Amino acid sequence: MNQNSKTDLMTLMHPLMLLSIFVLLVNDHVLKVHFPSALTGKISDFAGLFFFPILLSAILHFVLKSFQFQSRNITFTSFCFTAIYFSLIKTVPFFNDFTEKLFSIQIILDPSDLMALIMLPLAWMLKEKVASESKTGISKLSYLVLGIASMATMATSPAFTPIIRNLIIHESIIYAEFDYEEYFFYSQDGGTTWKEVDFEIPAQVSEQIGKYPDLPFTLCLPDNKDICYQTSQEVILESKDGGQTWITSWEFPLGRKEFFTRSTVYSDLGPYDLAYIEFDGKQVVIAAMGSEGVLVKADDNEWVSIEVGEAGPINFAASNFAEARNSVSTEFQILCFTTLVFLYINVIANARKRDILTFKLLLLLPILCFFLGMIVLVFLYSLYFLVEIVSLIIFVSVLLTIFLIFEELFTNTIRQAKTNLLMIGIIIFISYMLFILWAYGIIPVYEIAQWITIILHFLLFLWILHFYLPIKDSTQTDETLSE
Repeated sequence: MNQNSKTDLMTLMHPLMLLSIFVLLVNDHVLKVHFPSALTGKISDFAGLFFFPILLSAILHFVLKSFQFQSRNITFTSFCFTAIYFSLIKTVPFFNDFTEKLFSIQIILDPSDLMALIMLPLAWMLKEKVASESKTGISKLSYLVLGIASMATMATSPAFTPIIRNLIIHESIIYAEFDYEEYFFYSQDGGTTWKEVDFEIPAQVSEQIGKYPDLPFTLCLPDNKDICYQTSQEVILESKDGGQTWITSWEFPLGRKEFFTRSTVYSDLGPYDLAYIEFDGKQVVIAAMGSEGVLVKADDNEWVSIEVGEAGPINFAASNFAEARNSVSTEFQILCFTTLVFLYINVIANARKRDILTFKLLLLLPILCFFLGMIVLVFLYSLYFLVEIVSLIIFVSVLLTIFLIFEELFTNTIRQAKTNLLMIGIIIFISYMLFILWAYGIIPVYEIAQWITIILHFLLFLWILHFYLPIKDSTQTDETLSE
C-alpha cells in the first residue's frame, strides 16, 4: 500500500473526520426522519463534503494501485470531482434528475447548498496536516471506518411523500398545500395545470396554512346549496338534496383498486379537502387526493385525475409493458415456481425406470426441502446463523432438483414427457399474459385472470397425469415404450 493511500485512511481516522461521519449518519437517519427541515439538509451537505473526497481518494488509490498514477493527482481529482458533481446536482435539473433516478434517492435542487463547498479546502488542509505529522501506521480499525464512511454516503434524504391535504382559493387561484414545509403548487386554469409557487404567498393564503379540514368534509355549491360533495374513505359522495341522501360520485373503477395499490409509490389516498371555483363559465370542484394529486370535476362532467408536482395522477391501468410487468412481478415468480412443479410432475409421471438412483434422489430432494423449510419456520426462526446454513442447503437442493429434472427428462422418460413441454410452455405463457392483460385494464377484475389461471393449471395437471405410466418391469417398459 502506497503512502498516500495510507494517508487517506489515517485522515479518515482523525477525530474531525469521525465526527463528520457520525453527524451525517445521525442527521440522515434520525434528524431528517423525525425533524425534517432546511437545517438538516444543510448539515448533510457540510458533513458529507468534509469526508467524501478523502473517502473517494482512498477508494481510487485501492482501485488504481496497479497503474502508474501519481498519488497527489488522484487526490486532486477526487476533490475536483466532488466539487464539480456536487455543484451540478444542486444547480442543474438534468444532473439532479439523473442522479436521483440512478441511485433512487432524493436530492433537493438548491443552489444555496453550494456554500457547503467551503468544507473541501478544510478537508484538504486536514489531509496535508495528517500527512506531515502522522508517523504511525494504519490499523485494522481504519478499514472499518472506511466501510462505515462508504455506507454513510448512501444515507440520503428520506423519501418525500407528496401529500396534498389542503386547498385554498384566493383571487381565482387555487393553491394546493403539501404536507411538507409549506410546499405549494398553484393553478390559474381551474385545476387543469399546476406550477410550483415561485412567488411570495399572499397573506390571506398564509393564514390558512396547516388548517386542514376535519373529515369527513362537506362542500355545498355557493349558488346551489342543494348540490353538495363530501369526502369519504377513498370515495367522494354527492348529494342533490342538500345532504339528505348521498350517492357515490367518484370511486375506483371495478377491479382497479388492486392495480392502484401495486403501482402507486406512496399510496396515501384521500380525499382530504374539497374546493369550489368558477372558471371559464363552469362550476369546478377540486378534491385533494393526498399522494395522488387532485380530482377535478367541471359541471356535470366526470372526475379527472390531475398530477400536481410529484403527486398523482391516479393510474387505473398500465400505460406500457414495463409498468404492466412490474405490477405482476409476484405472479411471474409464482408461475416460475409452478413451471418447475409441472416439470417435476411430468418427469415423475412419465419415467421409464423408477428404481434407478437418480430417480430415487429426485423423489427425496423435494421432501428434504420441505422438511428443512418447516424446521426453519418452526424451530430455527430466531437463530439467524442456523437459518442461513439451512437456507443454503435448501438452495443447493433446489438447484440439484432442477438439474435432475432435466437429466431424467431427456434420459429416463417416454416421448410424451417431452411433448408435454410444449403444453406446459403454452399454459404458463397464457397464464402470464392473462395477468398482463389485467394490468393493462383489458381484463378489468384481477380474480378473472386468477381463476382462469387456476383452471388452466388444473387441466394441465390432468393432462400430464393422463399419460401416467403404471410401474412395470423395466425390461418390458423399455421394449414397449422405446423411442
